[in-house]
This record gives sequence, C-alpha cells and structure tokens, in this order.
Amino acid sequence: MILSLATMAMLMAPGTIKAQNFDDYFTDKTLRVDYTFAGNQKQQMIAVDELNVMPRWYGKRQRLAELPVEGNGQITVRDHRSGKIIYRNSFSTLFQEWLSYPEAEKNTQSFENVFLVPMPKDTVDITLDLRNNRREITAHPPGSAERHSDSSERQQAYTIRHPAAGCRHHPMHPHRIRG
Repeated sequence: MILSLATMAMLMAPGTIKAQNFDDYFTDKTLRVDYTFAGNQKQQMIAVDELNVMPRWYGKRQRLAELPVEGNGQITVRDHRSGKIIYRNSFSTLFQEWLSYPEAEKNTQSFENVFLVPMPKDTVDITLDLRNNRREITAHPPGSAERHSDSSERQQAYTIRHPAAGCRHHPMHPHRIRG
C-alpha cells in the first residue's frame, strides 16, 4: 500500500510528465482532409481528393497523440522536422465493412471519406492507414515522405506545407495549402 501511494505521488508531482500543449502545434481551426478509398478484397488504395480549412477546431485538445479506442484505420499527424506524433485518431469505414462481403471478391468500389484534424501551425506529415482484424496495415496512400510506423511497417505520408487556407490539390503530390 505504501509503495502504491508513493508511486501515485511521483506521477502526480508537477513537472514529472510533460503533456503536449495544443497551442504549440495547432491553431484554433480545422483541416478537413477528403480521401477516397478504393479497391476489393485483394487490393486497396487510398488517395487524397481535397484539403480545406474550416474556421474552428471542436475536437480534443488534450492527449492528442493517444488513441482512446482502436478502429480499423488510423490517421496520424507528425511534426515534419522532429517526426514526433502530434495528433492521432482512429476510425472505421463503410469501405472496410464492404470488403468483408462476397461482392468485394469480384467487384471494385470506391468510397469517399472525410477526416478532421486540428490545423497545424507548421509543416506536418499526415499518414492514413487501413488495418485488418490482425492489426496489419492493408492500405495507405502514396505520398512524399516515408516514415516507420510504431509497428515498423513502412508507410508513406502526405506532407502538408504552409497551412493557412483551403484549396484543391492533385492527389499524388505533396500538398500545399496557401493563404
């Protein structure tokens, strides 16, 4: 009992744990990332369709890099310079559910998806991946920068530069959001 109280006191001591500050990396705006998921049971692809900026951020402001619940996909935002994960969220999509049906053995379909992330102040790398029920990555978008994920699988990230205002972009190139 004494040991556990001492451990709790250490964890609660000021300065012991440095929490990530939202304002260090993000502004009070939302970056809307529109993706298209396409494929069948044998092959899946992801492409960015459009990037837009929305006026406010209404999502989480604490524990930004933590996943409270794991879905069958993840969107991860990393600081471009340090590679540090500054935002992460999980999701599940109709596309991934559709892949479990017999129709997906013979046909290819595409589904539009929208993800909202806090608007970064500086250049970031955004990685999006789909996972199967064994947590293995099954699809991720082609992009401009490669990083190793936590599971040591190779992923590619979209590099978002100079985020300020929304505009349309070609899905196969690094994206610039111009002000």
